Amino acid sequence: MPFENRTLAFDSLELAEALTGHSAVTKKPFPSGIVVSVELEEDPKPVIKLTLQDYQIARKVTVAMEPEQMAAALIHYCKVKKVPLPRRSRKSLHVEDGRVLLKIIKEK
Repeated sequence: MPFENRTLAFDSLELAEALTGHSAVTKKPFPSGIVVSVELEEDPKPVIKLTLQDYQIARKVTVAMEPEQMAAALIHYCKVKKVPLPRRSRKSLHVEDGRVLLKIIKEK
């Protein structure tokens, strides 16, 4: 049976825009700045660590997020940017080369 397999890659600017936009919707504050690094730590529970360069206070800030929070922000970003996403599909997050990847698998 055929299936659809897509990968959406988000660079640091898109990631910052997605997280800032999602924080406005959820009313949870997110630090301003440019994302300078992204890491996925899996011990003991998966956590995505973002390092942001905040130029207003001239220092780096590290933020830890659960993958579910990040996925919600990226899905919201896709809706705002009119990137079509299938509703009934498996979605997972990965980090490669400093980019966050949203992998989507839809079985027919």
